[in-house]
Parts: sequence; C-alpha cells; structure tokens
Amino acid sequence: MIVKSYFADSVEAALAEASRQLGPDAVLLYSRESLPETRHLGRYEVVFGLAAESTSSVGAATAGSTGMPAGHPTGNENPDRIEWMMQELNRLRRELERVEQRLETRMGEPAPATVRGPAHELLAELASRGVPGELLDRLASRLSARPAAQLEREQWQAILGEELSHAVPLEPVEPQGKPVAFVGPPGSGKTLTLIKLAIRWGVLRRRPVQIFSLDGWRIAAGEQLRCYAGLIGASFQLVDPPFILPSLVEPVRNKALVLIDTPGYSLRELNAAAEVISALERCGERDVILTLRASAKPSDLERAMEAYQRFRPNRLIFTHLDETGTPGTILQLAALGLPISFLAYGPGIPEDLVEATGQSLASLLLGDGSVQACSLASVSSPQTPGLGLGKAAAA
Repeated sequence: MIVKSYFADSVEAALAEASRQLGPDAVLLYSRESLPETRHLGRYEVVFGLAAESTSSVGAATAGSTGMPAGHPTGNENPDRIEWMMQELNRLRRELERVEQRLETRMGEPAPATVRGPAHELLAELASRGVPGELLDRLASRLSARPAAQLEREQWQAILGEELSHAVPLEPVEPQGKPVAFVGPPGSGKTLTLIKLAIRWGVLRRRPVQIFSLDGWRIAAGEQLRCYAGLIGASFQLVDPPFILPSLVEPVRNKALVLIDTPGYSLRELNAAAEVISALERCGERDVILTLRASAKPSDLERAMEAYQRFRPNRLIFTHLDETGTPGTILQLAALGLPISFLAYGPGIPEDLVEATGQSLASLLLGDGSVQACSLASVSSPQTPGLGLGKAAAA
C-alpha cells in the first residue's frame, strides 16, 4: 500500500484533493491536527492509502515488481501465510468500498460551513485523538450554525454523544441464562474484564457466579483467575480437556452467571483453537465477547477482528483506553458490524469499566474524566464492601 499525507485547513478539503489526485480508490487511514513543524502546510494532516495495484492509473510508483502491496509475501507460501494474505486483501477491499460509498454520498453535497472559535478548537482536539474525518465533518456542519459564544463544553459533549449514538453500533450485553465467553489476543485484557463483569453482573446483584477457564495449555495460566474468583466468592474450575465444557455448563446455566475464559491466541496460533471453538459451539445459545486492546494499531485491530470471526463473536469490548492518546481510532472499526458493549479505561476493579453509550464515548474522546462517574451508574446495587481488589496489573 502507498501511503500519502495531505495537509489542509479542513478534512473535507483534504479528501477532495486526495480524490482528485488518487481517484476513488483512496483509503482514509486517519486524521489529526498537524504537528508544529508542519502547521504551516495546513491545520490538519490527513493520511490516505492506496493499494499498490491501483497506483498505475495515477502515475505513482508501485511497491514492487510483483504488483503486490509492500510487505506481502511472494512465491511458494504455506497455508497460514496464504490465509493472512487473503484476510489482508479482504480488509483492503472493504476499506475501498467504504471510501467509494463516502465519495458517492458527498457528491452534490455543499461543503460544510467553516467552524471557528471554541468549536474549531474542540474539532481539532477530536482530530488529534483519532476521530475519523467523516464524523468530524458531520459535527462541523451541525456546529457551524451555533454562535461560538453559546457553545459550552457540556453542550458540545451532548452533541457529540448524540452523533456517536447514531454513528456507532452500541449494545451492552445483559446475560440472561446464557453463558458468556471472552475471546481475544494475548494481553487484550480478557481475564481482568471477566472479573469486572463478574462483579457487575453477579456479586453486586447477589447472583452466584461460576467461572470456567479453558486456558489449560499455558503454564499456570488459570492461577490469576482462580485467585480473583476466590476474592469475589465465585466458583472456579479449570476445564481440561475443553470438550467436557458443555457437560459442565448445562447443569448451572440457569442457576448461576456462567463466564468462560479462553486462551489468548496470537494470529499465528489460531489454528490451535479448533477444540476450544468446538466446545463453545456445543454449549448452545451463548454470548461471545471479543476483547481488543484499544492501544493497538488500527490495522492490527482489524486483522484481529477478521481472524477471530471463527469464534463467532457478537459483541466487542475495548480495553486499555487509558493507554492511548487516540481513542477515536476504535470508531473506525464500528463499520465492521460488531456492536461495542463496554469500554475499559483503567486497571481498577470493578470501577474502570463503563457501558458503551454515546455519552460515555464522548467523555472518553474529550478526555475530561467524567466517564468515571458513569462507570457503575447502571448497577442498581451498592458496591459490595470488602472486595479489596483495587488496581490490577492490566486493564
């Protein structure tokens, strides 16, 4: 893929220039406020990508003599690398289709009015935090009619939350007689998120909690979870081999909150997940939550989403939001279809977890700290005293 930066005073202007130079195959990768050393070139830096095979039509250099994007393997490949190549090509195809749809929608639309004053500063703040350009354009159009003097930050946050609730699929899960399985790459925060939700869904509602761990293939992998389960008074069982899981789940699924932890497979290890996937499928109706680390690169997150489709996830949880300066990049994944259920923004148990709503996303994107006040607002019972979990090692 060829990557090129455009500098302009608005994201809309940069998009138009990229469309003129690169054609409809240009992919909007990310936008941000220009760095001090490039500020003279334009207020915003907007980065576009173009598949190498498309560059011949615009006179750009190709990535190599094979016509494949730079970094792709060539020659005789093993099945794992071929599968990786196919996932990458499918991802590029989806990005190109989305850009084409956006360009078709924008044709004939008037350019958004210029936004100045406090609203302009807030739009620049969102751009620097990774919010996609199309959302910035919609906000700019909506705010251009408001006098700058009337714009308060609380009003701005309410407008942003409203736009996000329409633009991003959001659906907090509420388990009702269904086991909930947590899947995701290593280090994505599955185990800690499971404990936070065990407290929210079980302990605070005085509901029995049964935790099963399928992570028997790594040394002492279940010990941390066993320790946490003991602290919150939950039952814990390491399931090995995985195929016995359905027989363990069925007797308790209507008597307790059933939560299932799975191994963290890297993308190269996913072929070893067949037995775990089969065990989950034989558990019948269930929720499968894919946990992803928000501080990872957007391209890595999208590859993980593509690879973990074999688990049939139906919800997303983003973790480690406190470790990234560009939380808006998670919005770029919203178009892939899975609704976001929760946002984990710190290591505190259970408080650093909030339901994904337009307002909680707006709070995180603005970085004003008000999301903490919402973290347990949806839990009617008071916090259970004496948990003593405090801050854990990872979000």
